Amino acid sequence: MEVLGAVASSIAVVQALAAGKHAVSLFREIPDIQKDFDYLMKELNMIKSMAQAVSRMAPTALEQDLINTAARNLNEITAELEALLRICSRESGPEGNKMNKARKRKWLVEKSDIKKLQQRMSQAKETLHFALNSSRVSNDIQWVYHT
Repeated sequence: MEVLGAVASSIAVVQALAAGKHAVSLFREIPDIQKDFDYLMKELNMIKSMAQAVSRMAPTALEQDLINTAARNLNEITAELEALLRICSRESGPEGNKMNKARKRKWLVEKSDIKKLQQRMSQAKETLHFALNSSRVSNDIQWVYHT
């Protein structure tokens, strides 16, 4: 019986160490949450600007489908991410000078969803970038061909 008790105690110690390591890692992440939140807000604003710029372009019919698909995908992802960021933020500061601050506990809970959306957003941006470059190359080739 003593052997079983020793084994159980060892398992409990290992589990406690693992939980402690996880807690330390969470505490290390907390100071960076506001920076991550601010970065995502800037990224969303940049993507909205990109989408507006793309909507004013006149690509050829061939690239239009790819650009529309990439832009639509980016819009869906940014809408999901904005909703998630709204859940994870609160306004603070004096009236007229409100700032968005991250709710750190909520951020930690939603962290995996935020990371997934960030990855999807990055892939959608790459697709849009590829589509825009294809359109530009196509336009350059047409310009060279017609001159």
